[in-house]
Amino acid sequence: MKQRYLATSALTVTVIALSGCNQNDSSDLSSYTGNTQPAYLSSAVVANQFIDNVSAVTYSLTVSDLTGTRTVTRSLTPRTLLTPESTTTAPVTKTATTSRQPRTLQARNIQTNLANLKVARSVDDTYVGLCGGYLDYVGFYDNQTDYIDVTARASNYCDNQQVYNGYFYLEGYGEYSDYGYDLNIGFEAFNYRDDYYGVNYTLNGQSRFQEAYPLFFTTSNMVIRDRQLRKTYMLRNWQEVVDEGVYPENQTLSGELYDGSLGYVNISTIEPLVIGAYDYPESGQLRLRGDRSVAWVTFYGSGYLIEVDANNDGYLDDEGLYRY
Repeated sequence: MKQRYLATSALTVTVIALSGCNQNDSSDLSSYTGNTQPAYLSSAVVANQFIDNVSAVTYSLTVSDLTGTRTVTRSLTPRTLLTPESTTTAPVTKTATTSRQPRTLQARNIQTNLANLKVARSVDDTYVGLCGGYLDYVGFYDNQTDYIDVTARASNYCDNQQVYNGYFYLEGYGEYSDYGYDLNIGFEAFNYRDDYYGVNYTLNGQSRFQEAYPLFFTTSNMVIRDRQLRKTYMLRNWQEVVDEGVYPENQTLSGELYDGSLGYVNISTIEPLVIGAYDYPESGQLRLRGDRSVAWVTFYGSGYLIEVDANNDGYLDDEGLYRY
């Protein structure tokens, strides 16, 4: 079994946790003020914006050391974001190929030197950041049972050019407990900023991480505001499953993905994504369902093909080929 580390800036524990949490509860999503209507997938370009969004939201949930769980999240279009384009429908006979922006996502997941709490003890501490601010913890961690129940507040907590503000909590059992590997991380107006790498995210909601080897599950109900790109996303009943028992690893995705401007699509996996070099899917297929429209995304070794039925009549209206 792979060991996964949960890092919380001044707190590093090998745990995964939360019991008694309803993942279908949308009360944590009230901060989302964007478009809540089904998106109209009028073209491959529009559908591709949601593939781009999958990359953005999965990256935002793993970039922060505060949520550093080495989790299942994999960027569908990793390391780079696709170039935004017009939503004008292109003729099917002319396959469009887009290039990527130079805004690389590589090497942003910086690891910090963190204090390690591996004792059974109450947690009621204040930590001063290496470059200012503070982080207050209240709760409990038990090394013997591998259980944690901690609430924290960050106030301009600065650690190696990364600044945290807001509230988060952790609760549950780690992989060495008799109860299994099960973690929930919750955020309330929690902001992570790294000026050096140009990222700035505000999170509201929760993610649950579970392992039943060889399967690793992440379920999220989360509002993500990317202040750098000035975009807002929401994940609702979003689940990612990675099969670690095969090589290369397989991944499936399902749930609702919201774009603040376009609305939402329901994403499902038709064929599991086989994760290849640099976390690029080298095979597999996803389906995106929108407002009376559907798109299929088929991954290949060098990129992926998007095919769109814009009016649910059973005929393709548009397609686009996108290179890695």
